[in-house]
Amino acid sequence: MKYCGGCNPTYDRVAVVKRLERALEEEAEFVSFTEENLDLVLVVCGCETACVDVSAFKPAPVRVVSSVPDADGFVTEIAHHPAL
Repeated sequence: MKYCGGCNPTYDRVAVVKRLERALEEEAEFVSFTEENLDLVLVVCGCETACVDVSAFKPAPVRVVSSVPDADGFVTEIAHHPAL
């Protein structure tokens, strides 16, 4: 997981990530983006601009969350496709 720089946050990113961790505790392990062999990098942006550069995370798949509804969609996505 990686947070954006937080220049213009429109929601509490830390609270949302804690909620994601609780909701997905059976499906996913949240670790630092600096770990090796990641299955997915979750980038948590503070606003819908989502201007963070994600090119450094390749070749791992990247999923950007930029709002509370987007975080809810991520939970649904992982719950239905835990192999992501």
